[in-house]
Amino acid sequence: MNFDSAMKAFIRPITIACDDDYYQFIGSGTAFICQYRGQVFVICARHTWENMGITIENFRIFIPGYDWALPFDYEAVFGPEERSDLKVLRVDSQIMASNPPALMRAFDLNSFVVPAEDFKDGSVFLAVGYPQCRREFHYDTKRFVADLAAFSGPLVGELTDAVITMRTDFGHVDDIDGLSGSPVFISGDPHLFAGVVIRAGQDAGLIHFIHGACLIHAMDALVELPPRLMMN
Repeated sequence: MNFDSAMKAFIRPITIACDDDYYQFIGSGTAFICQYRGQVFVICARHTWENMGITIENFRIFIPGYDWALPFDYEAVFGPEERSDLKVLRVDSQIMASNPPALMRAFDLNSFVVPAEDFKDGSVFLAVGYPQCRREFHYDTKRFVADLAAFSGPLVGELTDAVITMRTDFGHVDDIDGLSGSPVFISGDPHLFAGVVIRAGQDAGLIHFIHGACLIHAMDALVELPPRLMMN
């Protein structure tokens, strides 16, 4: 499995179901699937939901080769200020157990998370997501396609105690809209999880991401909740 295929297995474009025979799906933003303490989650940015008018009823994450959208039994927003831009959804394990998607992968956050204080000068960071300019819906075939884009660069510093900044080159894409919710890694073998993109500046060549410890805190609360319970 090459890099693009491996990443596409757990990094997915956000889509919104529409009550329209022609425009069946629209969307913007990136989400990724991860596993933590025996449960599976989908992570994205809260502001993407607000900007696009997304609800739990029309939110869709599709897996290649699987005809159904992922089912969820809990959603939550955690933390104050920038930390609250994390949207965490727990995948309904009971439904998934009866019909699991063969090609779905979930990034393991039990072992591959780097604390922010361990970010080292000279480390190369890698943000991977779906810019809007690389998404399209083929209306004649009712087929949605999206291509990943990767952005690498060094650490710049901390915007706040929770938000880290990396510098990168956006020259290979026309428009970076849609990167919010993308996972950020420290490049290596294996790639280590560093955080979640919440905003970027194309002219400045900067990506800002919430560090992974904030996400772990959010999921620690969710794993203790009973199944089949939805929270807004």
